[in-house]
Parts: sequence; C-alpha cells; structure tokens
Amino acid sequence: EDGEEGDDLQRPRSPHRDLSKGVLPPAAPLAIATQTLVGLAYAAKLRKEERVFLSIMGEGGTSMGEWHEAVNFAAVQRLPVIFVIENNQWALGTHWREQTAAPRFALKAAGYGMPGITIDGNDPDEVAAAAAWAAERKGPTMIELVTYRRGGHAHHDDDRYHGSPALKGYEFSEERARGEAADPIALYEKRLKAEGVLDAKAIRSVRDDATRRAAEAERVAESAPWPGPEDVENRCFAPRIDPVAAPPPRETKKMSYDEAVRQALVEEMDRDPRVFVLGEDVGGRYGGAFGVTRGLSKKFGDARCLNTPLAESAIVGCGVGAAIAGMRPVVEMQFADFLACGFNALVNNAAKTYWRWGRPVPMVVRLPYGGATGTGEKLLGGGPFHSQCPEAWFLRVPGWKIVVPSTPSDAKGLLTAAMRDNNPVIFLEAKGLYGLFRPDLKEEVPLGDYEVPIGKGIIRRPGRDVSILTYGAMVYTALEAA
Repeated sequence: EDGEEGDDLQRPRSPHRDLSKGVLPPAAPLAIATQTLVGLAYAAKLRKEERVFLSIMGEGGTSMGEWHEAVNFAAVQRLPVIFVIENNQWALGTHWREQTAAPRFALKAAGYGMPGITIDGNDPDEVAAAAAWAAERKGPTMIELVTYRRGGHAHHDDDRYHGSPALKGYEFSEERARGEAADPIALYEKRLKAEGVLDAKAIRSVRDDATRRAAEAERVAESAPWPGPEDVENRCFAPRIDPVAAPPPRETKKMSYDEAVRQALVEEMDRDPRVFVLGEDVGGRYGGAFGVTRGLSKKFGDARCLNTPLAESAIVGCGVGAAIAGMRPVVEMQFADFLACGFNALVNNAAKTYWRWGRPVPMVVRLPYGGATGTGEKLLGGGPFHSQCPEAWFLRVPGWKIVVPSTPSDAKGLLTAAMRDNNPVIFLEAKGLYGLFRPDLKEEVPLGDYEVPIGKGIIRRPGRDVSILTYGAMVYTALEAA
C-alpha cells in the first residue's frame, strides 16, 4: 500500500509526498505531522512490520501540546519512532531559551520513558551514527541535533534576522559567528578531501547535482496547475472501493441504538482486519463510557481495541496516520465535546489530505453527543461540557462526511457504510437514544452485511402542510409534534 498515490487524477508526483520513498508531505500546523507518523507506526505494529519512523521537529515545535501527546502515545505503545529535535536556536523570532527551562531538549526523553541524546547536528557522521543507534533500538528514541539557522525564518525574514542599514537584526552576533565557523557543508567537504574520499572535481559534481535537483523541484512546483471548479467534485472526496452490500439479509435481532452500533463494529472487525477501534477507556476491563465497545478487547485483542492515553489530539492524529497507511480506524471520543481538543488533526489533516495529495483517509470518528433526551434527571443531562450538539462545528469544512442516525437500524447500517467509505466520517451518536435512556426504541435490526447509504434521507411521516428536516434524537421530537 505504501507505493500507492491513492487516486486517478494524474497529479504531478513529488518526492515531498511520495510514500513509496517513505516521505510524507509537510504540514504547516507543525505537530499534526508528528501525530500522523505515530499513526503510521501503529499501523505497522498491527501488521507486524519491522519499520522505523523518523519525525523531525524544530525546537520551537516541541513546546506544542500536540507534540507532547504524540511522543507520549508512541512511548506508551513502544513504537519505533525516532523523534528528532532540530535545535537551530530560533523558532522564527523566539530564542530556544524562551522555549524551555531545560539546558537540553533531549533531557525530556527520560520523562517519557525513552532514551535521548544530544549531538552535533552539523556533523553528518555523528548524525548518521545517532540514527543507526536509534533505529537499532526498535523503540521510541529522541535525538536533539544542535545546529544553527543561517538565514531568517524564510527569505522575507532575512533582513529582520541579520539586520539591514535601516533595521537592527534580532540575531545575536556571537551566535552568528559560531554558526558561520561551524558550517556543516564547508567542514564536511574539508574532511572528505583530507580523508581522500572526494577530490575537488567530485565535490563540484555533487554541488552541480544538488543544484540541478533543486531547480527541477522548483520547475515541478511552478508548473503544477491551479485547482479549477471541477476539482471541487473530484478532489474533495475519495471514491469508494469496497463493493456496496447486497439487499438486507433476512435474519434480524431486536436491539437498542447503542447495541446496533456495537453490532456494526463487531461484524466489520470480523470481516475486515484493517478495522480497529481506539479511544479513551474503550478496551480492557471497562468497555467504553457508555459500554458500546464492551467485549471488543476480549474478542479481537487489546491491539485492535486500543485503550489510549487521555489525549484527544493524539488519538485523532493516530487515526489519521493509520488510515493513510491503509488501515480503517474507528476513533471514539468519550463525549463529542472533547473533540475540540483534536480539531487540528481533524480539520487541518484528515479533511485536507485527499485534496492536498490524493491519499484517502478512511476513518470514522464516533461522537456521543447531546443530553439524555427524554429524561428529567439533572445528573443525566451532562452539563455544558458533556452534552453539546457540535454538528455545526463541522458543516463548513469540506473533505469529510457527517452522519447522524436516528434509529437502531440506521445506526448499524450507516456505521457499516461509514467504515467502508474511503473518507473521514464524523459519526454522531445521540446518546439520549442509547438503550439506557430509551429502551422503548428497540427494534429489529438486520444482521450480517447491511448498509444504509450515506447522503440519502428518508421520509418518516408524509404530510401536506409543513416539511421538517431533522436528524438524530430530534426526529422523535418532530414526529411527536406532527
């Protein structure tokens, strides 16, 4: 699967987004790439592949909570990820001493239960030796590369960094002098010459080749076409690959709304080994805050019903990475409200990946939402942090699908369709419809290969005077009003 670009749009191939070379495209929101890598590593663990994953982050990015969540997640799962911290002294205009009180960033590795080392990032041989050391450990490691940023944050920042006749630069002169003296290219050329590895002619050849490759990369970027109106249709959503289920099977079983969700998970995990569940308290001895995932660990093992650290952003980010790797993760947020912590991974990564580089992200994010509809019990309502209806958060972001079932049959059929879709699906479960609150809503639910198509509505009660469009728990309110 790693060699597949994932679509038929004939987009220009680039070494910056070529999984066949083991390269992910960069992302401006820094830590989502680290989280994606953790998901790729977890997918490799599930498939029992011996691989090593390399995350490179500037020292400024290590201050982000999302980065800490990803590192801790990898450490808990003992994933073979090398976390490289490129300490070039500056994060745009913020000096590294304003990022941490620790004298070295690699010292933080001990807090995660992994080894960490600090090395000279300007010495290629030392970097290669450290990488080999980390890879051989077959677990999480941290390497701090101490180097120096020779230019501004970007070209537009050069004058503000170095200074100009009209502006004093923010760079420290003594650090600049040390950085110039430790230029890695000049020093390594000198070493290679001294050791007889390369002569002047060979060095010129290397430089010419690097110049040619940079020019070719620039040409490819400049020649890439701008998106057109037609791309809205064929680049937002990946086409479905799995065949659509046959007509509903005849065998049924009476189930509540949450039991139907569990039935869909069990059947699809049985059918497709790529499907796995992850979230807080979903496995082990607990089985989910509402018991929906109860029994999955026993049936499929802890690796496919994964109890994660309390880290919503890393949970979603791991799901995105695993989906990019070809798995079909089902992420559970304990309460829909908590997804706010994982918005970056969902909005800026999951929803945009297919648009950006044609790689499908087949994942489901389950969100128990709303209050305990139909009960006057105050403690069951959930309060302002456990009962929100956040579907409006997602409406304005293209790239994912939003599903909200209202009956047990729809819950099973729509979740099955969502797990087989090739795109990220937000699956909202009205927890007020769970059997704990509404046992009266139990109905006969088809067993076996049963889907309800995503994107199609149903008329619950025909009439002549007014049309009410609704979903989830409000379907019953509307029916009662009618």
